[in-house]
Amino acid sequence: MQIDSILFEHLKDCGVVYGASSEERPYLTKLNENGKFFVTFDPLDGSSIIDSNLAIGTIAGIWRRKEGQEDCIGFRAREDMVGSALSCYSSRTNIVLYNTVSKTVDELTLQQKTDGSANEWLLTQKGMLIKPEGRYFSPGNAKSMKYNKGYRDCIQYWAKNGYTLRYSGGMAPDCFHVFMKGEGIFSSVSYPGKVKPKLRFLYEVAPIAFLCEMAGGSSSDGKISILDVPCSGYDHIHDIIIGSSEEVNRCVRFLQVYTHAENKKWMISNKYVQASWALHFPKLITYFIFQDLSANS
Repeated sequence: MQIDSILFEHLKDCGVVYGASSEERPYLTKLNENGKFFVTFDPLDGSSIIDSNLAIGTIAGIWRRKEGQEDCIGFRAREDMVGSALSCYSSRTNIVLYNTVSKTVDELTLQQKTDGSANEWLLTQKGMLIKPEGRYFSPGNAKSMKYNKGYRDCIQYWAKNGYTLRYSGGMAPDCFHVFMKGEGIFSSVSYPGKVKPKLRFLYEVAPIAFLCEMAGGSSSDGKISILDVPCSGYDHIHDIIIGSSEEVNRCVRFLQVYTHAENKKWMISNKYVQASWALHFPKLITYFIFQDLSANS
């Protein structure tokens, strides 16, 4: 993919990036021996909807490299991420990024020059914020509703209570919509053993979650904030819920209703098995002892 190679080239040329990894190259590529940062990115999020002529984008996360650190395994966004960005390519070319100087999430728009000189980025929104409540929802990985009753009930709640569906099939444009409107929720939820998570932690999940929380929103995987989840590998896939804090909390509550019920059912079942085993184990041992005595007599 050409855009992947272009990004790697520019990251190398900037001189401050120690290593980078992308969804197209899910391993660490060392770029500069003295670099102070790692960069992980999805070069073209939404590539599966390009032929539909829908919006697509790029997602990137910037991680601080500690002395002697060789890779990104074990990183947590809350401790190790210093910046992230989300770009969107459609009728306009925009990028939403975290400004480490002003500690704000800002939007820049690429402006074409009419005099033939190089295009330039113009600051078009400063200090973007996501409101606590929102009326837009983007439910990804919806096939998990067949098994995940909490996710099903949550999506039905949004639909029945007048929320507006905004879903294109691409994470980048759907999350970009949340930032531009300043409200709403994007979710991609799995179900263990039946439907796997779809999104890559390093290249999509962590950078978007960081950007969202820096804009006043919330993130979760149904249990904890995405910013507190450690990276388990370059192929780490993970659930994500981001957006307006009240909507994220609502979604988590729906998911946990059934999670707690299933955990309680498992605990009761496990206690029954343990009690049954404790009851029958002495009898089983006695039986084998007598069998052994009979064989040796």
